[in-house]
Amino acid sequence: MKYNFSFIQVINWLFVCRQNLLDTLEEHKKGANKEEIIKKLQIQKKKLEMVKDILDRKVKLQGVNKDFLKKFHQIKKDYGLD
Repeated sequence: MKYNFSFIQVINWLFVCRQNLLDTLEEHKKGANKEEIIKKLQIQKKKLEMVKDILDRKVKLQGVNKDFLKKFHQIKKDYGLD
C-alpha cells in the first residue's frame, strides 16, 4: 500500500505542535502546575514522533488546520519563503 502525504499537511502538523509548545511555555512562565506541564510536553512529544512516522511513511496524515491556512502567507514570510 502506498502512503501519500502533502508537504503542507506535515508543515501544518509541525506548526500546530510549535504553537502548543509555545502555549505550554507561557503557562509555565505564569506558574502553572508542573505535572500538567509535563503531561502536555509528553503529548507534544508523541505528536512530533508521529511526524517522524509520517515521513517514514508508516502513518497517513489527513486534513489541514484552518488557522494554519489563514496564517500561511505570514508563516512563509517568517521563514523567508516568499
